[in-house]
Amino acid sequence: MRIQNKMESLRRTQPLLSWMFAPRSRKPMPMSTAQETAALRAELAQLRKDTDRLRKEVTELRQFINVEHDEDTGQPTNICISRCALIGFSRPDAPRGMQMLICAGPGDSGPCVSLYGSDEKGRIILSVEKDVPQIVINTPEHQNTVLLTADAEGRGLLAALDNGKPRALLKAGPDGAGVAAVVHDNGQARVCLRATEKDGELFVVNGELKTAIKLSSISQHGGGTLVLHGHGPKPAVILSTVQGLGGCIILNDPEGIPFVTLPDPQKMTDEELGLD
Repeated sequence: MRIQNKMESLRRTQPLLSWMFAPRSRKPMPMSTAQETAALRAELAQLRKDTDRLRKEVTELRQFINVEHDEDTGQPTNICISRCALIGFSRPDAPRGMQMLICAGPGDSGPCVSLYGSDEKGRIILSVEKDVPQIVINTPEHQNTVLLTADAEGRGLLAALDNGKPRALLKAGPDGAGVAAVVHDNGQARVCLRATEKDGELFVVNGELKTAIKLSSISQHGGGTLVLHGHGPKPAVILSTVQGLGGCIILNDPEGIPFVTLPDPQKMTDEELGLD
């Protein structure tokens, strides 16, 4: 009887055991899920590449950019840019529209800052080349219109140009003089005003670069002198002063020999001439 009961119980559990220990095959993944997984893996691989690229770019930027922080608050305070030869600034709405360029030249060529116009051409250029500071204002065709510079001794020069051709100059002279000149295309002055602490002079030259008029505060007897030149090298007319007499007029011939003198020195005493 017991044996029959055990056999009957074994017969009833046989289907359950067969199901539990029966070999099973893995259910295939739906096509949509497989495609999504492949896409995610591709995106993950691309993110890894982008992360490596960004890490490399940040490492390169750290060689040139240093952010300084406040010691107490830890907040960023300054940005220091070093070991950089060229920095360009463009419009926010037009990344390719250059507006300013900062350049560090090699050797003694010095730094340079260029401000661009709407046509992306340098209009104002600030530079220090070989320790000589200079500011240049250009036309769109890169022709100089204004030049401002100074020499190593601290004497400045300001030039106004007409599309690269000089027209006027203001300059500090080596003897403490100030000079203003109006020049032509060849750079030669046609009118020159020169003054020091003690005196002043005005020169006007002709097309042959020969002095035509000289006005000076320097005179043998004090006062001023006006000298007019003709075609020759000798002065033709001299207007000056004589001590104690006031004005003096001298008219010379082409050889520079006076033929009219007012007042006549032959009719004047030594005392009147200031020779006594």
